[in-house]
Amino acid sequence: MGLFSIDGPLARYLNVLADLVILNIFTVVLLTPFFCLLLLLSGFIPLNFLSIAFSACTVFCGAPVCALHYCMIRKVREEEGSLPRDYFRSCKENFKQGNLLWTGILLALFVLYMDMQIAAAQGEGMIFTVLQVICGAMLLLVFFLLLYAFPLQARFVNPLKATVKNALLISVYVFPRTIAQAVLFLMFPFLYYILGFGFFPVLLLFGFSVPVYLRAKLYVPVFSRFEEDGPKEDSSSL
Repeated sequence: MGLFSIDGPLARYLNVLADLVILNIFTVVLLTPFFCLLLLLSGFIPLNFLSIAFSACTVFCGAPVCALHYCMIRKVREEEGSLPRDYFRSCKENFKQGNLLWTGILLALFVLYMDMQIAAAQGEGMIFTVLQVICGAMLLLVFFLLLYAFPLQARFVNPLKATVKNALLISVYVFPRTIAQAVLFLMFPFLYYILGFGFFPVLLLFGFSVPVYLRAKLYVPVFSRFEEDGPKEDSSSL
């Protein structure tokens, strides 16, 4: 098999690259309300009815995140399928639980962050230092939840409570992989912070898909032991 043959390594590499671009564009478009909310909170866009209404659609951004993980799991496992169909089917299947999970995590992160800021503003007393430490530890726990909850939601049919519980347990059980996932999760935001707006085209094409693809290579082997619990592919009507 030659390097430039249709089934060669170069063709496979280009196929994966094209899939990553497509999935990233899908995700960027569907996460636009979340970006609008961030810009609104940062003061980069004016506070008006239109910006508030569009930002409120952020509650529907959980399903696309689940869909991205679903497609990346299939990609890592080398399972056949139609990329657009798989993506939007997963969005539909995870519309309720994925969005509830997303909204709950965002609210938890926001509340804990604000609690830390309030405690820090109160002074340097022991009680406020302890409160900051507690809030910081809970923030870290929610971040670990964020790393595993959406892949679990995308892959398995479980009640939301079980998904949250399993995500936290797995994050502790495979802690080295959790740290590696955290590095991959923060990699592109860190590069954007260092390189500035010139890095934006890379984010537009690969900012979500590449980190999730690399993360999937870490968590897919961990999930393999739970396959008998009912992956969503097996329970679908397709």
